[in-house]
Amino acid sequence: MRVVILRLLTFKAENVVPEIYWGLGAIYVLSLLVCYSSILKSQKSSFACVAWILLVTCIPVIGILLYSFWSLISADYTSLRQLGVLNFKKSTLDKHGRKTI
Repeated sequence: MRVVILRLLTFKAENVVPEIYWGLGAIYVLSLLVCYSSILKSQKSSFACVAWILLVTCIPVIGILLYSFWSLISADYTSLRQLGVLNFKKSTLDKHGRKTI
């Protein structure tokens, strides 16, 4: 496997292995479909959904990475609080585990 990857990275015509490109293409298409379904199922406005879909489509790999990071930043961490991974004072949490003001 190491030899195949090294040959791929040398970018010579005799080193082209079609299976690797098909595999990379399949991984990209699957990540694109997951990203689209996540955008469409989110509670964002229609404008935000269209903007994210255009960003992910027009800037292929970087768009997916940007959406992934944005999703992580804006995620709901309730389950992590319930598991004790995030430590907040119990007096500042409501019954759903969300921080109160």
